[in-house]
Amino acid sequence: MTEPCSACTATEAASQAISRRGARMTGLRRDVLSVLHHEARALGAYEIVEQLEDDGKSSAPAAIYRVLDFLVENGLAHKIEGLSAYSACSCAGVEGPHASVLLVCLDCGAVAENPCKIEAPLGGFEARTGFHPLSTTVESLGVCAACQAENNA
Repeated sequence: MTEPCSACTATEAASQAISRRGARMTGLRRDVLSVLHHEARALGAYEIVEQLEDDGKSSAPAAIYRVLDFLVENGLAHKIEGLSAYSACSCAGVEGPHASVLLVCLDCGAVAENPCKIEAPLGGFEARTGFHPLSTTVESLGVCAACQAENNA
């Protein structure tokens, strides 16, 4: 018997985390999250629709956007505002507020996530103002090492 791939394991762990929170992981939600886990790059909603169609599944873009909103609201995915795209959260099993620093390549769309304590990217600003953050995401748009090497070749 073969071991499940890391993307499949991540999707299952996220599904279990959602169930523990009392939310429902529908088949479409699981399918969209699985697509995000299988990609190391940010994907737009229409790219997700295409990948689902390639897998023999069909869904309207409006339904995909609703699913993506659910995944973001529940900490399972990030919306990359700079690209209008989405990526799976690498710390989706973490309970409670957390912060993420996302390094997003503008050439290939690769996303690297560094989960950290929520205070770290804010530098204590929230404590000084009395603000209570529920989540924090910092996006850094640039060019990854692989694309830099390719561009310089």
